[in-house]
Amino acid sequence: MSDTITYTLQYPFQFTASRWIDQLVFQTEPKVRDLKRLDHASGGIEAGIVLLSVLSGEPVDLIEALKASDYVGASKLVGPTVAGFLGAGAH
Repeated sequence: MSDTITYTLQYPFQFTASRWIDQLVFQTEPKVRDLKRLDHASGGIEAGIVLLSVLSGEPVDLIEALKASDYVGASKLVGPTVAGFLGAGAH
C-alpha cells in the first residue's frame, strides 16, 4: 500500500508568485508528533484545515486558499485513511 494519496484540484491556483498549486499529496501514515498539532485546533473546520495541512505538509495558509469544493473533496479523500487513528487518543 502506498504511503501517500493525491488529490487533483478542481480549481488550481497561484499560491505565490512562483508556486502554482494543482494537486495536494497527503500522507496516509503520519507520525504521532504530526497529529499532536490537531490538539491546538478548536474543532470543526479549523481542525479539518489543520489536518489537511499536517497530512500534506503544506502551510495552513495554502489550505485556507482552497476553493470550498476542493477542501471538501480533499477532506473526503483523506477521511477514510485517517478515521482509524484520529479517535485513538480520545476518551
